Amino acid sequence: MLLTNLTNKTLRIWNYLKGDKTFSLQSRIYNSVCLVTMAIMVYNVPFCLALGLYDSMLVTLLLIPLQFYLYYLSRFQGKTALSSIFLILIINLFFAISFTLNSGIQGSSLLSFSISYFLIIAIVPRRQYWFWTIANILLVMGLIVWEYYHPELINNGYPTRADRFVDIASTYIATIVLTFSCLSYIINNYNQERITAEQNSTVLASLNQQKNKLISIISHDFNAPLNNINSYLYVLSNRDLKLEDKKKYESELRRITFDTQNLLLNLLNWSKSNMNGMNYVLESVNVNDAMTDTLNVYQNIASEKNVELVYEISDEIDVLANFELIEIIFRNLISNAIKFTPERGIVRVFSVNSNGYHTISISDTGQGIPPEKQAEIFTADVTPTFGTGRERGAGLGLKICSEFVQYLNGEIWFTTEQGIGTTFSVKLPVA
Repeated sequence: MLLTNLTNKTLRIWNYLKGDKTFSLQSRIYNSVCLVTMAIMVYNVPFCLALGLYDSMLVTLLLIPLQFYLYYLSRFQGKTALSSIFLILIINLFFAISFTLNSGIQGSSLLSFSISYFLIIAIVPRRQYWFWTIANILLVMGLIVWEYYHPELINNGYPTRADRFVDIASTYIATIVLTFSCLSYIINNYNQERITAEQNSTVLASLNQQKNKLISIISHDFNAPLNNINSYLYVLSNRDLKLEDKKKYESELRRITFDTQNLLLNLLNWSKSNMNGMNYVLESVNVNDAMTDTLNVYQNIASEKNVELVYEISDEIDVLANFELIEIIFRNLISNAIKFTPERGIVRVFSVNSNGYHTISISDTGQGIPPEKQAEIFTADVTPTFGTGRERGAGLGLKICSEFVQYLNGEIWFTTEQGIGTTFSVKLPVA
């Protein structure tokens, strides 16, 4: 348990130091290289001291603060491109000086140049690969040629033959470890990016399918009331109607038009929340005030369907929410309850106050929700629904309710029983 906690803490520290996923992959790799480079420099100080390579130790001590500044420039100032250029120059300068101070071709510097090249390729953009490859080759070949013609300028810095073997062996091991670590990190991040891209592709395909399905449903649902209005106008202009028939037509058209308006509002709210994100002010909202317009409209619709709408919420119920969202949530829930309640049924709106929360419930005496549909009630699946009076909906309402209730830091759930009815409940914090 202690080891697990220590490992998790170390990973959190490492992820913070290199940058989280808000940083680009290239920036995270670069920051990691900076950290590893500083670690190598810190290790190099006592190592050079032990081998008597005092000049190399002094150069390393001078470069450590500069390396830390370059890391700070990238990780905390966001100037990765500028920092990487200076880092590459410093690395090459450091190893070039080390080449002259540390036995030239007989020392460990050529191995160091190979790992520096690998680090450079890992952090620079692809378009710069050829430039830094040629630069590395020219620098190394230039140092070798320079040593060949001026061997007297190369310092044989190893006190003993054993020190030379230790330096080269340790540099080789460090090169292998660093190469393995960097490659593993790059491959793991590549795989994570690939998996994320595949998941995003699947989500986009699903959203595109839902969009096409939604367009199809909406085109039908907007076309139907327009056809009904057109038919009604045709009837009015071509025949005389009895008062009873006229009222029947008007009642049906009013219901269809209101359902279509509700669909349009749901579509606009759904589009707004998905495209622009939600940005609503949370404040004290009186539930009665937020439901007044909705109740006025649906009392008439319920009466025309011969459904009793019972409202049992007191005037003192205030919740921490947003007035507009409360209207949208309960307009959809009350509309659905009436839609799925047969004639002579009852829709009841009531509330319970408990532990700093108000729970507002809407119950109906409909047929209940079939078991096979219960798991999909609050999902993004767009499926048309039909009420007991063949009222048609696009299936967006409950999804919108779920999203908005979550935004209000509340909870939404339902209980249902076949042949008895369904109750939807919304739990919101007391203002």
